[in-house]
Amino acid sequence: MEIKHKNPYEGDSWEDVEKQLFTQEEIERCKKKVKFYGIFIKLRKALGLTQRQLADISNVKQPMLARFETGENIPKVSTVCKILKPLGLSLAIVSDKTDEVLYKFENED
Repeated sequence: MEIKHKNPYEGDSWEDVEKQLFTQEEIERCKKKVKFYGIFIKLRKALGLTQRQLADISNVKQPMLARFETGENIPKVSTVCKILKPLGLSLAIVSDKTDEVLYKFENED
C-alpha cells in the first residue's frame, strides 16, 4: 500500500519554501548564526585541527565544542575565550559607530 503525503509547501527551491515557512527576520537571524558558527569551523579546519585537538589545547571538552559549532549551546564568555585563543582570535566589544574596541575579554581561567 502506497502512502501519499500532501506537502502544503510548494516551490522550486529551498528559498521558495523557506519564505513560506519563516518570516524574513527569522531567515536573517538564522543566516547570521550560520555565518557566526561557520567562522569557527572554517578556522579550526584551516589550522588542521580536529575538535578533539582543539579541545586538548583549549581545555574545553570536545562535546562542548561540538555543541558550540552546531549552535546547540552558547558557552560562558570565559569558555568562548578559551576556544578562540588557539585559533588566534579574541572576543571584544566594539563600537558600531567608530569600530573602537571598548573592551577586550581576556581568558582569566
